[in-house]
Formats: sequence, structure tokens, C-alpha cells
Amino acid sequence: MRTDGREAGHRVRYYLYLSDAKLDMLFEQIPQKLLPRLVTEAKVDLKVVS
Repeated sequence: MRTDGREAGHRVRYYLYLSDAKLDMLFEQIPQKLLPRLVTEAKVDLKVVS
């Protein structure tokens, strides 16, 4: 039995990496009017996840 909270044999299947440059490029494409709403939605989603 594992003591680190993970089941034996359970492995990460996918890994997503986004560089700072890619995030900056994507962020610039978001219309400024949408940013406040997206930030609010992200906060709600993060609270649900944690």
C-alpha cells in the first residue's frame, strides 16, 4: 500500500507544457472586454478544483 496518496500503477497519461512566450502570445489574442469575465470564471474553476 502506498502512503503518498496515489494508487499503485496509476501514471500520468498526458502532460501539457505552455511556455511563457506561448502564453503571452495567446493572452494578447483575448479581447480586452472579455478579460474581467474570464478572470472571474477562472477563480471559480480553481476554487472548485481545490
